[in-house]
Amino acid sequence: MSNAVSPISCIEGLAQLLSDAELRQQYAKDPELVAGQLGICAGERHLFIALPVEQLAIQAELLLKKRMREAWKIIPLSFNGLGEAAATHFYAYAGRYWPDTWRRHVQDAWHFCRYLQDEGLPWNRSEWNRLDFVYQRRYCRLGIVSDVMVAGKNTTALQLLYRKDGRMQQRIFYLGTGW
Repeated sequence: MSNAVSPISCIEGLAQLLSDAELRQQYAKDPELVAGQLGICAGERHLFIALPVEQLAIQAELLLKKRMREAWKIIPLSFNGLGEAAATHFYAYAGRYWPDTWRRHVQDAWHFCRYLQDEGLPWNRSEWNRLDFVYQRRYCRLGIVSDVMVAGKNTTALQLLYRKDGRMQQRIFYLGTGW
């Protein structure tokens, strides 16, 4: 059994550089070494080694911002709960994880929410239930949530999620307090 790395293209190497901050730091110090570690094919090695370090950093930052925007669209209440620290927490998470499926935005939001939970940071329970329902491809889910807004106040409610004609549906049940 051989330990040789199968050659990869310059584009595949670029994708790895953009998704890995530590690898970019190594590349800035020694592009030749990183090209060898990644196994960039001989015919494209000169292209890989010539990639401008400053532009890699800028492109990587743009990709992180795009990832954060897409996740924010899915879990806005959880992001809002983090306040001004939202970007800092997302970047800390994003440095550890890169989504790898065609459902990458949902996958990214799901893993970020798990990161928030693991780190003891604020996250929105009803939003998490909806996200987990979609990510896990469930058909029915019932849960108690305490962060449903009713008349400007958080209210405890029963959250029912289910699929109808392939689309997620949500019903919230709560006891009124006689407004």
